[in-house]
Amino acid sequence: MSLLITIAYICVFVGIISALVILVDIFKNPQPMKIMNIVWGINGLYLGPYVRENLDKR
Repeated sequence: MSLLITIAYICVFVGIISALVILVDIFKNPQPMKIMNIVWGINGLYLGPYVRENLDKR
């Protein structure tokens, strides 16, 4: 397997884990606007840990 494919798998895995962590946090502390519950989870897929840091600042 090439190095690029390995890096891609790692990035996808980190994004999925981040989205799951964000979704658990959203179920514990839901947003006042219901649509934002969906938006934070989706953003976790492609922004990864960056979203988690900003979610804590809300």
